[in-house]
Amino acid sequence: MEPSNGTYFHIPTSKLMKRIFALLLTSSTVLYSFGQYVFSTTNVPYQGLVSPIPLNNGSPWNNSSSFQVYFNFDFLIHGETITALNVMAGGGLSFPGIGNKQLRVFGHPESGYLLEDRDQVNSSSPISYEVLGDPGQRILKVQWQNAGFREWCASSDSSDYVNFQIWLFEVDDHIEVHFGDFSADAGAYGQPDCNGGTDGTQFIFEFDNCNNALSLTGPCVLPSYAFRDHCIWQPGIHVSGTPPSGTVYALAPEGDVGVDDISASPLRLYPNPVGGILHVGDPSGNAIRSIEITDMRGRMCFAQQYGAWMDKEVLIDLGDVDNGVYSLKVMVEDGSQLVRKIIKAE
Repeated sequence: MEPSNGTYFHIPTSKLMKRIFALLLTSSTVLYSFGQYVFSTTNVPYQGLVSPIPLNNGSPWNNSSSFQVYFNFDFLIHGETITALNVMAGGGLSFPGIGNKQLRVFGHPESGYLLEDRDQVNSSSPISYEVLGDPGQRILKVQWQNAGFREWCASSDSSDYVNFQIWLFEVDDHIEVHFGDFSADAGAYGQPDCNGGTDGTQFIFEFDNCNNALSLTGPCVLPSYAFRDHCIWQPGIHVSGTPPSGTVYALAPEGDVGVDDISASPLRLYPNPVGGILHVGDPSGNAIRSIEITDMRGRMCFAQQYGAWMDKEVLIDLGDVDNGVYSLKVMVEDGSQLVRKIIKAE
């Protein structure tokens, strides 16, 4: 249901109390944080939406057009819960609430969003969305098809285009950007002189007033990320090239676990991020009974049961697991269940 006061976010009492309770349970180990996010890159075959709901309804749009989407589940960004957002047609999402919260996938450091409809008379670049999944596991997917680039330069190629999607996950408040087919070069991005180089899009996730902005630099297939003050203009914040089809960028809240995942017994886990061998143990002396590792879509990557003879620490070889963010669930002998996020990076 749409709010009547024009504000498109709320903090439900149940979820707010869950977050507060989680914070009260923390001691020397931080179990929940409204602070930073972690970034990872994976590869998944790109697929179009199953039952897309049109947003532009065949009308042409430009880089400043926006569309409202109500998705009716709670999604948390930096301490605020939203149930609606603005789709910025030019290449990202804007989240209502306190502070400046937006995700710019195709942006330019000096001139906002980059994309526009490839036909300004009869739209040829549909924008749509759908919500899939059961309550508690829903995913909002927003899709751009055949989106063109603003003509920055005399040499701009009108045949340049991109296909991509942005996903929001109810289960753990993480975000994914899925890249599809494209045709684009440095001239499409207007950097630096419209003629050469490998410069690509500015990808940036702003999630509070000024203090933090997750931005990417380096190769588009495996970029580096850093946090900066996004109220101060800085040049050179972009990746090189355009991510190939199947590339997935994932943004996950750091340390984001719910109250049901919290145990009085902290988990010993190192190294994290992990490149190969992960050490898992319970410093309280409990023997480990089972371990499960799932990716951000809930797919099982590792599962093992252990007998009463098992040592207090186990080693897991994650060398063949794709880079990304994963959920680790450990059951120990006293019946406690401990859940943590781990990052595979090498």
